[in-house]
Amino acid sequence: MFMKISSRFLKAGLLSVSFLLWALALRAQEPAEPAGEKSTLRAIGAPPESASYSVSITQNKSDDLVKVADDIHVAAGEKIEGDVVAVMGNIVIDGIVLGDVTAVMGDIKLGPKAVVEGKVNVLAGELQRDRGATVLGKITQEDLFSRLHVPEPLQAWWTHALSHGAFLGVGSGLGWFLKLSFAALGFYALLALVLPAGVRRTGEVLVERPGVVVLSAFLTLLALPFVFLLLCVTIIGIPVALLVLPSTIIFAVLFGQAAIQGLVGRRVLRERGSLLVAVLVGSLIIGSLYHVPVIGLLAAMMMGALGLGCSVAALLSAKKKTETPAASVAPVVPPFVATQSVVAETMAAAPASVPEVLLVPPLIGSVSPASALPRAGFWLRMAAMFIDLILVAMICGPTGAGAFILPALAAYGAVMWKIKGTTIGGIVCGLRVVRLDDRSLDWPTVVARALGCFLSLVVLALGFLRVAFAADRQSWHDKIAGTVVVREPKGVSLV
Repeated sequence: MFMKISSRFLKAGLLSVSFLLWALALRAQEPAEPAGEKSTLRAIGAPPESASYSVSITQNKSDDLVKVADDIHVAAGEKIEGDVVAVMGNIVIDGIVLGDVTAVMGDIKLGPKAVVEGKVNVLAGELQRDRGATVLGKITQEDLFSRLHVPEPLQAWWTHALSHGAFLGVGSGLGWFLKLSFAALGFYALLALVLPAGVRRTGEVLVERPGVVVLSAFLTLLALPFVFLLLCVTIIGIPVALLVLPSTIIFAVLFGQAAIQGLVGRRVLRERGSLLVAVLVGSLIIGSLYHVPVIGLLAAMMMGALGLGCSVAALLSAKKKTETPAASVAPVVPPFVATQSVVAETMAAAPASVPEVLLVPPLIGSVSPASALPRAGFWLRMAAMFIDLILVAMICGPTGAGAFILPALAAYGAVMWKIKGTTIGGIVCGLRVVRLDDRSLDWPTVVARALGCFLSLVVLALGFLRVAFAADRQSWHDKIAGTVVVREPKGVSLV
């Protein structure tokens, strides 16, 4: 058995050696072109005046020359029998290329002694050709932006900023970006005026727990595609996936960026001045970094991620304020007015050994108003509203009234608040709407609250987000109607 295996290996080795010797013999029979010898090349089918040229060849490469993120230089006297391809790199040709020359997101420069028998393809780059350069194939030059039909403002952004690694730039066609930057600055200032406590606390989260901020940003970005797909699968969640979810993420990023800019401004000003001034100072400092090549783009990406992480971490770590129950209501005892004579008689009749006795009237059953119950937080209220939104969408969708889903949701809420003091989503989450004066909800109150929801929503949902940062846990529509959402104790039926 061993002898058979050994003989087979020996035969295989002899065959391999024979094949190698045969290949070397065939290669030796090919006529070699000595270095420095004049060579005349002619392309088949090319015009006689452009097909013949005489160059000196000192180095010959038979393989293709391909590089990624690097430049290629074919020196004078060098011949490449294959193709020359550079991706995100430049190509300089001073020698001979028998194949095609292709540059993707890079430039091609053909020197006076350059010879290209194949095609010259330039994608998202420029072609510089000397008059003495010879190209026998077809020259194709395409702009990446024209191929993708990118609008001119974005082309200007790429040309003056992104292509240099910066987020902001200066140049023609960037007026729209300047207006957008001022709009963002105005929005940061609005947040500092409307929600100063929330902006401060969100910025402090980055200082107190930076690891939580980074982890929150990573997990949120990781979960967003799954949340988007889950909403789209439910069909009725498609409007939420296409409108509410992107708007929420954009607002969270901007809110977090305002908080970080306010934090930077406060550190620079050493806590002097208002939060509005601190946000503006921080915006100018960070905005100046956006113009620096490479650093600007990295700073913009980092600010976006940290802004999202700060907002999510601040919402998750918001402590629910423990409401102090109202003091027990004691019956009012009319004051006892004692005359001077009565006091004197009493003091004289009282024995000296009897201690003084303080009589306190007994407390009658204590009364705890509904407004003194623990108030609902942001996420619990959003869960209840999401349930109500799904129920209303299930009714409006099949009836073809999808465009009226928000008015239908407001009308549904007003009716349910008047009848039950809560909605179906509120019943599931154990919530109830009560008035601050503990009177029953009437129609003017519930209608004012329902219409106030549109105001809370239209201003970038600031009215709803106030619940997450305000100590009283009231939204804008709660402020308008004089109401608050409370959590009912366990065991209390809302139905």
